[in-house]
Amino acid sequence: MPTPRVTVGIPLVNESLDEIELAVRSVYAQTFTDWEVVFFLDASPPDRVEHIKKIDDPRVSYVVNDTRRGIGSHLNRLASMARGEYIAILAADDAWTPDRLTVQLQRLTQEDAPDVLAGQMIIISDSKTVEGAQKAAHVPDDARGWVAGTPISHATAMARTAWFRDHPYDESLIRAQDRAFWIEAHVGSTIEILPDVVYYYRVPKPLSYKKYAWSSKYARRVIWKYGRRVLSTPQVMKIYAESVVKQAIVALTTIGGGSSKLYYRRVDPLTPEEIARHQRIIEEVGRTEVPGWDAGSE
Repeated sequence: MPTPRVTVGIPLVNESLDEIELAVRSVYAQTFTDWEVVFFLDASPPDRVEHIKKIDDPRVSYVVNDTRRGIGSHLNRLASMARGEYIAILAADDAWTPDRLTVQLQRLTQEDAPDVLAGQMIIISDSKTVEGAQKAAHVPDDARGWVAGTPISHATAMARTAWFRDHPYDESLIRAQDRAFWIEAHVGSTIEILPDVVYYYRVPKPLSYKKYAWSSKYARRVIWKYGRRVLSTPQVMKIYAESVVKQAIVALTTIGGGSSKLYYRRVDPLTPEEIARHQRIIEEVGRTEVPGWDAGSE
């Protein structure tokens, strides 16, 4: 089988069949078709495993794990086994815009291409309703920006396979792997972010404070462990304290019935025309045929 230009990695745990189908169909909806897909089925339920195995396409392969390995392990393995020149990542409950690979490869194949190219995201609800734009991703001016938050939309990042192999993930982390990854990987790398929307990011409503608190706890572990590799201890302590204060504010807001307000704080509004356009794209992606899933597909 010819070597593909892009290897797509899709880690999968227990996402619903409806979520998985939209993600996979968004790959088949791509205007750029020289790709392979590797699924990482991380102790996934049998019905999810069987559904993936029904895909009838030599470009699709899968790794099945009986025990949970974690996202870091899968992304490292993706880099080691990828046959493509470039790697693109897709969460099993999200989706791509149909031109994602075309738009990013256009820039990545230029002579002055950056090491990493990311893009913007649209937030959708569990019911696939367009809610708005994710707060614009940006490249921080200094190391503090990488430690204090995750300014880049991780799943939109695309780079050469060789770059990912040179920048492995910390497989010991349960959460905040992307934060740890970028704190280290940004050093010595050229990173650009396109203004183009390339990704549909599913965020359930309302936001769960319990989940937020859990994520914040692990984020602070990363801040302390990794932040001191690029910043002074006093600088890291200040960022750590800011995280604690922010969590307290979120807790008080949630107690006061402000979970909906918290949800929309992370969303930039779109015009009615933009909402309609992206809703139409999502619906069209959802009708894209996948061989082995749909009658009549090749």
